[in-house]
Amino acid sequence: MKNLTDFRPPATFSNAWKNSLSLFPMLGKVLLVALLVGDVSAAKVKDKRVRPAPGASAYRLVEAPAHYEKRDTWIATMQATREALLKANASREAAEAVWEKLDRDFPVESDWMLQDLGEHRAEWFRLEGARVIEQELFKKAQEEPSAAPAVRKEAEELFAKNPPRSDARWLELYAKICEQRRGQRLKTVRAQASRMVFTKHFNMGGSHYAYTEGQSDAQAERNFFPGTELCLMELKNGRAEVTTLLNDDDGVIRDPNISWDGKRILFAWKKSNWLDDYHLYEMDVATRAVR
Repeated sequence: MKNLTDFRPPATFSNAWKNSLSLFPMLGKVLLVALLVGDVSAAKVKDKRVRPAPGASAYRLVEAPAHYEKRDTWIATMQATREALLKANASREAAEAVWEKLDRDFPVESDWMLQDLGEHRAEWFRLEGARVIEQELFKKAQEEPSAAPAVRKEAEELFAKNPPRSDARWLELYAKICEQRRGQRLKTVRAQASRMVFTKHFNMGGSHYAYTEGQSDAQAERNFFPGTELCLMELKNGRAEVTTLLNDDDGVIRDPNISWDGKRILFAWKKSNWLDDYHLYEMDVATRAVR
């Protein structure tokens, strides 16, 4: 907007504006200037809302629940958390809340137990001294043809020794079996598509999901939460290594596409909530130059 004459209030308020300006000339002018100053200020000041991490839900942030004991490794975290839950005689709901945090801190390992125990995985934290959960875990994990005979024998020996559940060897052996299973399942992916490009951004939703999402001049519904990354994922040794190619705390990157030779990435990028809309950009993968 270049001057006051460029200002046009929303249609839904046009009658109210006309009445206020005609009945109260001075008040109308003051209100008009105040709104214009506020509009310009809002455009210059960055969005100060609390932003979720790229890729996290903008509507719900998961805080560490009671009795969750984060450690350096998944196994140490599982053992310390179970000890805390048992000591507090915590409920099933408390154990389920812990899994919600584990899903974020250790997504691969948590998914293993979700595959093998399903909705009953919360019971792993609650049954002190029981062997039913361990037996179910090893049974499911060893159903895969990828379970090597040596690992099967190691599991049989561990059950024969019957150490307490606090013994780290239970989860160490389970993790070993799952790593073999994971490697077998991802064998074809590693061979044919070991490198992938993806974006991190808020969980887009609302009534539409298109290039019009969160337009800078939207008058009604708009969904935009800044914070984004363009990433390269490479599968190495059964695990995904992620490299950030481009990040923007104020914008959103979406819809990446790769050239046939894998040398360029085309993507949509909206650099600002109120001052920009989605435009196409291209990145040179080797130099990371964007144009």
